[in-house]
Amino acid sequence: MSATGLEDLDDVRTQDPMRAFDVLWDFLVPAAEPRPNDLIFCFGSRDPAVPRRAAELHAQGTAAPIVVSGGVAHENGVTEAAGFACALTDLGVPADRIVTESASLHTGENVTLGLSAARDAGFTFSRVALVTWPVATRRSLATFRHLEPDLEAWSAPTTRRPDVRHRGSAKTARSCVEELEKIRHHAERGWIVPQTIPSAVDRAADVLRLHHDL
Repeated sequence: MSATGLEDLDDVRTQDPMRAFDVLWDFLVPAAEPRPNDLIFCFGSRDPAVPRRAAELHAQGTAAPIVVSGGVAHENGVTEAAGFACALTDLGVPADRIVTESASLHTGENVTLGLSAARDAGFTFSRVALVTWPVATRRSLATFRHLEPDLEAWSAPTTRRPDVRHRGSAKTARSCVEELEKIRHHAERGWIVPQTIPSAVDRAADVLRLHHDL
């Protein structure tokens, strides 16, 4: 067995889909140790754990301001950012420590518009914790580092610990496979810091495509 967790076999039909899921997940959700931060940045998504994770970080001593960024509206018409802001206040985060940016429609705009809003609000920062839906961790970090290379950034996915994975269902597997293609596409367009995708990760995606008929 290889160090990546997939057997070095060419025929993806012989591969274990659960092991393949773990390989792809671990690539998309890179491990990161918590670090000091003076800004917490939430990328828009439908993951209700994002504001909970941000509130936890806020409470861990620094009371750093929190940016919630995302203009995509939910079925009730509330934007991602507005929904997160409401959840944060319910969790005890003071409203004057929350910056809401509700115009961005993609990851790059999350970064540029969200940080612009934070600066306009008078906040200064050099170290940023990025709170994301787990599957988007690598792409969000790569986007942030591409657009703001002078800021120190680290990922804080909602799983809290790097060894925690979501269940490898067909829906989650599809999300992971689609995310891998987004990373490749965004790198080709120059929208993110270039990423090296190991062959074992591509093979894992092929296993999941075959197993789940994606």
